Order: sequence, then C-alpha cells, then structure tokens
Amino acid sequence: MVAGYLNQIAKYEASPVLYGWAPVLATLTLSPPFSMEDPFKVKFEIDSGGTPLNVTITGTLDGEPQSDTLEGFGPPWGTTVMTTSKQFDTVTEITTDIGENELNCRVVAVDPTTGEEISIEWVEFPCRWEAKRSTYLKVVEGEYSQQIMQAEGRLFCTEPLEFGAQIKLVINGEDSPIYEVVKVDPKTGLDGEELYRVLLLGGVGA
Repeated sequence: MVAGYLNQIAKYEASPVLYGWAPVLATLTLSPPFSMEDPFKVKFEIDSGGTPLNVTITGTLDGEPQSDTLEGFGPPWGTTVMTTSKQFDTVTEITTDIGENELNCRVVAVDPTTGEEISIEWVEFPCRWEAKRSTYLKVVEGEYSQQIMQAEGRLFCTEPLEFGAQIKLVINGEDSPIYEVVKVDPKTGLDGEELYRVLLLGGVGA
C-alpha cells in the first residue's frame, strides 16, 4: 500500500565515506548500514600509534554474512592505510581493539579492482514529496533545542535516509537544487516495524 503512494522520484547522494576523520571507537555501528549498488572493498586509514591495532569489518555480500579483519596497524608515526581483501555490498559494524588510545580514523569504500576511492553518486529512489513549509525544533548534539527552524518541504519514502542526507527532487525530468534532511520521523505499524519515514527538507542550493 505504501509503495503505490510513492509515485515520484528523488535522488540521494551516495558518498563512499563510511566514517570520516573522527576518533576511532571500539565499535562503530553504522545506522543505517552502509551499502552501495556494486560490491566494494573497505579502506581503513588511521593516525598511527605505538600499539598495533586490529580492525574487523562486518557486513554482507549478496545477502550472505561477510567479515574481514585487518591486522597489525602501526608504526608509531604518520598515517597507516589498510584495505580489506574481501568485498562487501553492505557494512553494518566495524570493531577494533583500540583500547584507551585517542586516534583519528577514516573509513571509505574503494573500487575492488583498482583500490581507488569510489566516486560520489546520486541514486534514484521512489518517494512522495510536497513543497510545503513547516517548522521544527533544531537538534543539537542529539537533543532538541528551543530554536525553531523552517523546513522547505517534506518527503515520504521507505529508503533508510538519515539526518544530514543530501537530496535532489526530480521534477519533469530535471534535478532540483540540493536539499538536506533536517528531521527524520519514522512511521511504524502495529507490529512495531517501520513502514516508511517522513523527511523534512531544508534548502542547500547548488
């Protein structure tokens, strides 16, 4: 029933970056899971420390569980780069044995043949959008603030898009300027499973 209502098209920006130059944690849970249309390998870059570091990438390939462990990050200077030997189409979690160290890391999807970072793509998805202005409370560090903001429109979809996602609407075959998701409101059925989500959009331009 929901699918029949989603009779318009939009595009979201599919960036190859899973995690970008922030302190690495013992567990990086990717929500929603990171996925791309074609299989990819995962490159992990970290500001090196004196203690060797192991990193395990967990996800799927063709619907089957997949994991790969990168072993022995070092030496104690510069930036260390390692790439998985296995391919993924979805990554759900990254775990490390980093301990108490405060090191920054970057995780990115790369071409499985060349090892080069995959280019940003705009991926089409079905939706229903309305150019309707509305207000919402701005979220700061995961908490609602008292600052009232204005959204330029709202979009209904089943795509697991999150706060900050970049969106283009397709209008008469042409792409609109870029919008940013400023609020996500999941809608669930009586069984608690998500049926669809409503995204409020703020203007970005370009």
